This record gives sequence, C-alpha cells and structure tokens, in this order.
Amino acid sequence: MSESDAEKNAEVIEEMQSGMKQFESMIELLRSLGRDAATVEGDFNFQFTQN
Repeated sequence: MSESDAEKNAEVIEEMQSGMKQFESMIELLRSLGRDAATVEGDFNFQFTQN
C-alpha cells in the first residue's frame, strides 16, 4: 500500500468515525426524549465521497 493509499484510508476511517459519533449523538438524544432508538424509524440520507 502506498503512502497515498494509506492517507486516503485514514481519511475514510476518520469520516466513518465522525459519522458514528453523529449516530451516537442521535441515540443519546432519543434516549433523553424517552424513546427507544432500536424502534425509531427515520429517513437517512447517506452521502459518501471519494477524493
């Protein structure tokens, strides 16, 4: 794996970790509202970018 590939992979991992933090925040918000995140339905718009 070239250094460029490693950098791209690190960026992708960082973006995914950021996305997971957002999910965790949504789950905490739902819990604070007395809702069960496992049973809440919603629309999500996932956007993946590639540089």
